[in-house]
Amino acid sequence: MNKTVSDWNGTSEANSYPFAPARTYSMGMFVQDAMTIQNWTVMLGLRFDAHQLTADKEDAIGVDGLEDNSSSELSPSASIAYQFTPNFNSYLSYKHGYRAPEYDKVYGYANHDFVPITPFVILTNYQLEAETSDSFELGAKYDDGSLRVYGTVFYNMFENFIDVVDTGFNQSTGLFEKRYENLSDVESYGAEATIEYLIARDWTVSSKVGWVDGKDANDEYIRSITPLEGNVGLDYDDSKFNGYLRLNWADAMDRTPSCADTLGIQTDCAQTAGWATVDLGIGYDFSKDFYVNANLINVFDKEYVRYQDVAGLIDSQTRFSTEPGRYFTVNAHYAF
Repeated sequence: MNKTVSDWNGTSEANSYPFAPARTYSMGMFVQDAMTIQNWTVMLGLRFDAHQLTADKEDAIGVDGLEDNSSSELSPSASIAYQFTPNFNSYLSYKHGYRAPEYDKVYGYANHDFVPITPFVILTNYQLEAETSDSFELGAKYDDGSLRVYGTVFYNMFENFIDVVDTGFNQSTGLFEKRYENLSDVESYGAEATIEYLIARDWTVSSKVGWVDGKDANDEYIRSITPLEGNVGLDYDDSKFNGYLRLNWADAMDRTPSCADTLGIQTDCAQTAGWATVDLGIGYDFSKDFYVNANLINVFDKEYVRYQDVAGLIDSQTRFSTEPGRYFTVNAHYAF
């Protein structure tokens, strides 16, 4: 991008880049084997990943000395499952995870000076390290053709957890500064459950629920956790006509990390209230080639905010984060 500046010093021209030109190289190799002994099934796996991010122009975004960012990791995995009956099984699994820093978190200088009240900038961090984790999961599944039940609990330990951090207020630029950094000794845990029951030949009732919690080494909540949330639905489906009625809900969320307010003072990040919405839809197959469906979303025009959309923000930054009100969609598909 060419830039021309005219002032009392005269006219000058310069080339600048909104993003740092860079090249990414990734490689992955994976082997896995499964063994079955009577009712037991054991799976063992091993994965190798290598990642390199190289800046083509070191000073492209006004940050001198951008460095290459490279990492690699060997990640084992293992699981063991037992088939108690033809309809019911349980499993325990372990997985070592690896997450290389993405381009936008290393070189992605992003200026948000247009944001009202709290303009900010996301700074580069070319020394960001790869995130690794050790994850354990215990689950069970039941399916007899009419009733399906699935439940799991999980626990994750992270090293060099990648998260965005408020670094303070820059008096010279008038911008709050954020940067993706590595957090040490982060733990997260949670549970998920799904139940589905065929109450008649074409009618199914179902429900899903999930919850995630987690903190870092400083006993601070991390941004990626979620409130208790889920849905309850009723579905109808025959050879021609289908329809659904769905109640979506989430509990209030007050397990929030710290944020910097407009004065640069640390305070609690935005919290959200509990909410519930209703969706419904119908569809019809006129032929094997022609299908139409219609959906009415947020039937009662509920105004609400999903916590995942405002996690890590202060209250004044959430004014435009409400979900859409009542709206409908119509889709038609014809193959010829």
